[in-house]
Amino acid sequence: MPEAHDMVLRWRVLADIARGFPARQAAIRAGVSASSAARWARLKARTGSVEPGRGGGRGRRMLRGQREWLLAQVAARPGITLAELRAGLRARGVEASRDTVWRFLREEGLGVGERGGRLLVASRIGDPLQ
Repeated sequence: MPEAHDMVLRWRVLADIARGFPARQAAIRAGVSASSAARWARLKARTGSVEPGRGGGRGRRMLRGQREWLLAQVAARPGITLAELRAGLRARGVEASRDTVWRFLREEGLGVGERGGRLLVASRIGDPLQ
C-alpha cells in the first residue's frame, strides 16, 4: 500500500495554489500528481485540514457479518465460484469486490484456485478443487 505524502509537501502545494498557481502547475512544481493537488485543495476547503485519512482494512471487516453465511455456502456447494459468492452477497445487500471476498476466504483458511477460467473455492487450503 502506498504511503501518504508528507504534510510539509501537502501544505507547500496548497500554498502555491493559494498564491494563484493552478493545481496542475502546483503539482508539477512539487513533483506530485495533479489529482493529488486537486484532492488536497478540496479536502482543505471541506475540512480545514489536509491530514491523510486512515488507510486500508475496510474490506475484510465489511464481510465479518457475513462470515457464517459465506462459510455455509462453501460447505454446501463444493467448488462454488467467487462470482457466485459475490452474487449471493449482492442479493443480501453487500457489495464486495472479488479481491475482498478472496482475502476473506484465505484468512478463513479456504483455498481459491482456477479451473477452466473460473475462480473456484476449495473447502480448505490444499484441498483439490471440485
